[in-house]
Amino acid sequence: MNIYARLFAFSRYQRVLLSGAFVITFAATMLLILFIGYLNMRAELRGQIDNEIIAFDQFEQGMDHTFDVLLANTALTPCSPAFLHWLRRIAFDPDGVHELIYTEGGRIMCSVTGGLLAQPILLGPPDIIHPSSDNKVWLDRDLGMIGFPGLMGTFIQRGHFILVVPEPELMFNLAPWVDYEIIALGENGKWWHRAGKPDSYMRYREAGSDGFSLKYKAFFNFECGTSQTLCVVTDTPLSRALAGRTPVVAVSILLALCAASGAVFALRRRINRFWSLSSRLQRQLSDDSVVCHYQPLLSLRTDEIASVEVLARWRDLDGKIIFPDVFLPIIEENGLTRPFTEAVMRRAFKDLSSLTDNGEKLRVNFNIFPQDFEAEWLRSVLAEFLAVPERFAVVVELVETAEISVETTREAIAKLRESGIKTFIDDFGVGYSSINYLAGLAADGVKIDRSFAMAPDDSLMATMLTSAIEMIHKTGQEMVVEGVETAERLAALRANNMVDYIQGYHFCRPLELKALAAFMTGYRDAAPAKAKSKDRQSAA
Repeated sequence: MNIYARLFAFSRYQRVLLSGAFVITFAATMLLILFIGYLNMRAELRGQIDNEIIAFDQFEQGMDHTFDVLLANTALTPCSPAFLHWLRRIAFDPDGVHELIYTEGGRIMCSVTGGLLAQPILLGPPDIIHPSSDNKVWLDRDLGMIGFPGLMGTFIQRGHFILVVPEPELMFNLAPWVDYEIIALGENGKWWHRAGKPDSYMRYREAGSDGFSLKYKAFFNFECGTSQTLCVVTDTPLSRALAGRTPVVAVSILLALCAASGAVFALRRRINRFWSLSSRLQRQLSDDSVVCHYQPLLSLRTDEIASVEVLARWRDLDGKIIFPDVFLPIIEENGLTRPFTEAVMRRAFKDLSSLTDNGEKLRVNFNIFPQDFEAEWLRSVLAEFLAVPERFAVVVELVETAEISVETTREAIAKLRESGIKTFIDDFGVGYSSINYLAGLAADGVKIDRSFAMAPDDSLMATMLTSAIEMIHKTGQEMVVEGVETAERLAALRANNMVDYIQGYHFCRPLELKALAAFMTGYRDAAPAKAKSKDRQSAA
């Protein structure tokens, strides 16, 4: 079984195939929607975190400006009244920093609020040192030492000056469904929680990177300010992200269902069209797919098998035999009459050539489509049979139709006769058949339609059979009566003594090649016994 046949066998499970296609399309569409939603979610979260980082950067730029101003003044005596007055003026600049400290040797000497300290305060080692900016950072220091009891703040030192900044808070409000954490980064990966949800940064580190974490079923984004000191991580659980998007989720599912239904509908149409009998026949028409059955014709003159009619069948991909009434309309509709006839003739020659050559010539009858009744083409496709005239004689059977041109057809019959090919008019008595056609076409023989022979003895059709036989007999053409299915009908035709050949189920049904060979051998072997019985009957 070739791959095409295997696929055809699988196509029978169309419901399973379509169900699988529905599930796959639905899943693929949902994945696409989820991917687009994921990108949009990331962009939205990235936009929010970018706003916070901009605010951090702006605040740091303000601190850099304040440090530049402080470090540029070298004229005033540190912690003098003029110096402190100058510090207070700078503290009122709109940069968000309102407490300034002057240090020497790691000790706080004076500040804007506390003035000159009676006892310098030792700062101790900083929590964070940034070599690139020379900044030193002390986190979470008690501001009571400089006059703000109960408050905590961060010290940032550059040179002799310290800026006291409040605890970091987001400058803009994030969406209510977004969790966040602000951290301060130090050396060697050390970090400090500054604000927000305390475990978000740890969850982010375990997730491994920005994006969606299957482990936590949450979206993570992480970004630091320019100084790389303050960083923000957003931690957005999927459930909270979707909670406010119920309409979007519903529309997404509906779109996925529509896409899956549309795909299944299109696939069903394509499957039905691709695997229709018409498509299968057009793709698989070949010598191998054509099956020939053979129905013997009995000569009433000699009581011998005079010829066989080739009756074509078509083997479908699953091995099922399709009969002509089903596939012939497809052949004609798709303009495949000649390729089909050629395949039938090649198959018949191969089959019949394999029969044992007993020295008797076998006449082979082929049905020809009226539109293909053209002498040159028929001679070429029957060349194999014509090349062995000692074994085969050929008869082409033509069904008359309204499209037949009497003059053109008569000329083709004459040319075929010159090549040794006889022409019989098939199905005489129905359709367009008439005595005018018989006289005008000058065919070699006539086959009377089976409907006459199969009619009951006392019917009008049976009476018309006798009339048709007498009429054709007067033309001198060979005569075949089809549809002989009873011994009584056969006996009546023998007694008539006008019919040349009979064909029908009573004598023999259409047979496959092996059955034909067995039938012909058996019939020949029984011939002597039949002859003796006939002689005894004559003597009696």
